Amino acid sequence: NTRELQVNDHFFSITGFTPEDAEDGLHFWLSLIQPRDKIRRKVALLRHLRGETEFFECEYRARSKSGELWLLERGTAFPGAGGDGHNVMYGTLQDISGLKRTEGELSRLLVELEDRVVQRTSQLAEATKEAERANRAKTEFLSFMSHELRTPLNAVSGFGQLLAMSSLGETERLHVTGPGVGFADTLA
Repeated sequence: NTRELQVNDHFFSITGFTPEDAEDGLHFWLSLIQPRDKIRRKVALLRHLRGETEFFECEYRARSKSGELWLLERGTAFPGAGGDGHNVMYGTLQDISGLKRTEGELSRLLVELEDRVVQRTSQLAEATKEAERANRAKTEFLSFMSHELRTPLNAVSGFGQLLAMSSLGETERLHVTGPGVGFADTLA
């Protein structure tokens, strides 16, 4: 209620500010939080103060002397625990910038991996289609060649059978049938 802020030296080592910078108390601290994150922090704090959550916890970005930080703030409110009945909140503030950088890198790698999976799946699908086209072409070729070879061989076989049934001399018959084997049997 008094908007007083008491911090240890670690707070200043995280933010790069000095105790003199923070003389304005809680107002100073709230001015460092990125505007788009202030609302989320306020909602989390109000939920805790209303008893909806056991602890206050919020991740947000804040300005430091050297740039932007990601911070994790956790705390517990003690209503009326101050000497004059004011609310008191005890908590911790942790620099999680390294964690957020790692999360960002993991997210980037995940997107890259998903893109690669999509690309490889597409390549695999195309390769499968190409293999199926090649298989159909092979089947059509074999079917066509089988038909193209069978037709003339049937004609040759038929003429061989006709010649074998005709009155041929022994030498001519051997040329048509082969020694002891009929021509039709050699084609089977």
